Amino acid sequence: MKYVIIGSTVAGIHAAKTLRAHDPASEIYIVSFEINPLGYYDREQMPAHLVRGASNPDDGLIEDAKQLAAQGITVEYVLMETVFPKSSQILLHHGIRVDYDRLLLAMESTPLIHDAPGTNWVGVHQLRIYEDITWIENWMGEIKQHGAVIVSNGIQNLDNDGKLGLEMCAALKQRGAAATYVTSAPHVGAPYVVEAIGERVARKLTADGITVITNQTVSAYVSDDDAVLDAVDLADGRRIPTRMALSTIGAHPTIDVIEERGIETDEATDAVIVNAQMQTNIPNIYAAGSVASIDGYSAHNSKQAAEQGRVAALNMVGQAASYRPFHGDLEAVLYDLPFAYFGTASPDTWTWAHGDTSYGCVFLADGRVQGAQLLDVPPAVAAEVFALYESGAAIQPEQLAQIFQPA
Repeated sequence: MKYVIIGSTVAGIHAAKTLRAHDPASEIYIVSFEINPLGYYDREQMPAHLVRGASNPDDGLIEDAKQLAAQGITVEYVLMETVFPKSSQILLHHGIRVDYDRLLLAMESTPLIHDAPGTNWVGVHQLRIYEDITWIENWMGEIKQHGAVIVSNGIQNLDNDGKLGLEMCAALKQRGAAATYVTSAPHVGAPYVVEAIGERVARKLTADGITVITNQTVSAYVSDDDAVLDAVDLADGRRIPTRMALSTIGAHPTIDVIEERGIETDEATDAVIVNAQMQTNIPNIYAAGSVASIDGYSAHNSKQAAEQGRVAALNMVGQAASYRPFHGDLEAVLYDLPFAYFGTASPDTWTWAHGDTSYGCVFLADGRVQGAQLLDVPPAVAAEVFALYESGAAIQPEQLAQIFQPA
């Protein structure tokens, strides 16, 4: 049996490891679009890697090509042109066709480019590929001297891009670099994060010396020498001198290699439509990670992507496994504050506040928990509220107050 995986992503690598564990004699072949580095890394950990300031960027690799090869997993760093479902083949950039018995689509998303002049200047980044961290590290002296601007269009959902801007603010603060956070949203985290939580995060940012500008967009990235970034112009006429602008406005599934091949995609998101077994509409083709969509839902963090990769692999080897979409994360972070979120919003809310940062917003319907957003709340409290959400048990406001009281 030959398994081919497109993308050395979290979903792709976890799928490969699961395939190896359950089919030791199989051939596992990964096609990676990233020529450098030769290995696998978790994009969610890139801000943390920047904080460490490691002199060797390869320290951020979870596994390199040699380690994967030792497990019988072959990785080829080459562009893929397209897939031929009828003949069960993929076409690589150098014209070679590769046969497969089972194919997993696990491509990384492509960053959205900010619609403003000057995005090509040195110093304007999306922080989506590994080389960006290396560049920022090498440029840290300039960044400390001139500051950085983090550009966001708000948080549509708590995916990597939604949190990335705030996490980069925290990373730069720890490295001693000044930062300005610019968002087109009316408050930090909008529209997904409730206003009261966004305000608390904004106060924490301000207290840490980070300038917060809301309801504002970038009109241009400015370079005095038409080469290196010198400033960011805002729509209201303000100019912010800087040597780095980090655009974290979102990403789009990379599906150009499967276009017009009969693989169904979501009209709203362009992600590949899969069922609970991570199967597409084409036999023997699966998808996992940010490129996959289950009922309009895609993986929003590495844990979810890894689980999708595992489930896809189990079904690829003939075992029965299903993925249950989970709209949330009990261990997320907003800026440098713990943040748990799950479920859906509703007009009926119960709220709790404590100190400068702690805040709980529980969404209710017919006396039952429909979801919650919990900032800087003890994990035990978040777990108890989540248990109520999972069970669907009826709850009274005074009972919620008792749950939060120990906090």
